Amino acid sequence: DNNITTTSWDGTLGLWDASRSSPIQLMSGHVAGVWDCATLKSSQVIASASEDCTLRLWDRRTASSFSTLAGGHDDSVLSVCWPADGQFLLASGSTDCNILLWDTRTCKAVTKVESHTDSVKELVPLPHQPGVIASPGRNGHSALIPLL
Repeated sequence: DNNITTTSWDGTLGLWDASRSSPIQLMSGHVAGVWDCATLKSSQVIASASEDCTLRLWDRRTASSFSTLAGGHDDSVLSVCWPADGQFLLASGSTDCNILLWDTRTCKAVTKVESHTDSVKELVPLPHQPGVIASPGRNGHSALIPLL
């Protein structure tokens, strides 16, 4: 797959063919800037994190949002990742300093992790530790977050 997904301050995501200089599709739905996105491995599902305090799930084939995950974060959602073995589990980080683990089948937050004293700007799946994600902090330390 030669597609790349980008995020934008205008609340859209762009789906690009790596060999083109213009997007194949623009995906609209957020009401504020989109900070991050992640594609579920071996899937057509994209998750996006927005300044509007929500996450959205998108179908790449139709360029449409099919679920909104809201009510978990109190401020802008800055980061999102699918854990290495997660098919229905999604992690998000926010300027509210929290990491939430979501069940994408119910669109509900199932776990709240309070491991940072500053905004959670990055979440990284660990392919060799499928039950863990990493979250680098601004203070030079990384939190390793076990999933459920």
